[in-house]
Amino acid sequence: MWSHPKKVREMALKKCRHWLEISRDSNVRAAVHFNRPESSDAMPSTSVNGNSIHYELHGHAGPAIVLTPGGRSPLTSAQPLAKKLADSCRVLLWDRPNLGSSDLCFSGASDLEMWTDQLHELLRRLDFGPAVFVAASSGARLSMKMALRYPEDVSALFLWLLSGGAVAKQLAFNYYGESANVAEQAGMTAVAKLPYWAARIQANPANRARILTQNPNLFAATMRRWANEIREDQPIIGLQDGELERIRTKTRVVAGSDNTSHRRDRMEHAAACIPGAELIDPPGFREEWLATRQASEIGTGFESISQLPSLILDFVTIGVSTGRTSTQDTVVSE
Repeated sequence: MWSHPKKVREMALKKCRHWLEISRDSNVRAAVHFNRPESSDAMPSTSVNGNSIHYELHGHAGPAIVLTPGGRSPLTSAQPLAKKLADSCRVLLWDRPNLGSSDLCFSGASDLEMWTDQLHELLRRLDFGPAVFVAASSGARLSMKMALRYPEDVSALFLWLLSGGAVAKQLAFNYYGESANVAEQAGMTAVAKLPYWAARIQANPANRARILTQNPNLFAATMRRWANEIREDQPIIGLQDGELERIRTKTRVVAGSDNTSHRRDRMEHAAACIPGAELIDPPGFREEWLATRQASEIGTGFESISQLPSLILDFVTIGVSTGRTSTQDTVVSE
């Protein structure tokens, strides 16, 4: 262990190859990103409600941003976007429980409730925020849920590629229904071999014990309860009728869409229902997303659209602070 913390910081800044870690308390480490090595061992984590949550902090100054990856992707999928935002902002990336390298967790009435509870506590422990929540797809619905359940943590919302409608039925089965069936029919050893849970174990070997020690019937009940919260009749997956109207934070929604999981009418509906929300329609955004989607694995690529850094920074550094509309082509929803 180094005996001179100041000297360690100076070396890290000079070489730009290390993490500067500052101990906040016995359970929490805040980390400033300098060019983190690829090894997952270097990723900081903290215990939140008994679960280890992996996260990264990028940037040194400026507005706070919480960037939650879309789909079921780990935080590494959004690292390039975070690094582009870090010149002007402080960006928190995190692995939700049951995603990426964080611990598995099977508590909560729904996955969104569990994730928002965990994120609220993570923000408190890191003394981070209030923040602009920036996200697409599943990350976007988590961000909206945070604005409802913990509005003190959310200064604004920047959202794109919202999902809802008929796709919900298939997502409910893919995310949770299949796991419930396997647990009931073949037990937790078989669940651990499913590709999704096997990947969680590979990313965090301690998750093997967390899976295998679950009671199959209780696990299946949780999976079915969570699946039931993903419904076709919801305007946006995971949000009930009337919840969008209760969001009281400044919101900008990008209209870019596809023809299946993220239809334009979902973005238009959200922008129309959230009081004061703004719907923007940047030229070429939809076309780039369609090309990205075709070239990417299903449920990935949300954060790789080249326009995103400028769109987000325009909102965070101009729109949020001044209340002015976007410098991009916009449609304002009232």
